Amino acid sequence: MWRILVPVDGSEGALRAARHVAALAKQLHQCEACLINVQPTVPALDRAFDGRPSSVRSAQELLLREPGERIIAVAGEVLAQAGTACESRVEFGDAVHVIADYAQKLGADAIVMGAGRLDSATGRVLGSVASRIVNVAHVPVTLVK
Repeated sequence: MWRILVPVDGSEGALRAARHVAALAKQLHQCEACLINVQPTVPALDRAFDGRPSSVRSAQELLLREPGERIIAVAGEVLAQAGTACESRVEFGDAVHVIADYAQKLGADAIVMGAGRLDSATGRVLGSVASRIVNVAHVPVTLVK
């Protein structure tokens, strides 16, 4: 069975990636998608809880899990309508490393994600998450425009 990791961030590109995976799943017949949303950590929480990891993690869960789940639900509906089996998870941290590490942990055969935009000043300086994942992932990465 093919396992495809689909990072979603609420963008139209992420929805295009979900639709692409749904189409692939119909062709492959044995395909499972895993949706992942990575919420950034909140540096101020470290100070608020004196850096205690369990307290910081609990606060992040409280503040950020629900928005991540809402983002996943939209892409999950695309896959569900196509009859594609999927699981989902919300993680916290640096999106590039969390996605690459989770793909390896999951045993994913591929990562399929929306292509990032590099037309903003931040995008030009930092590069898109998608282009950075291409460089660090240990599995093939397909960028969907």
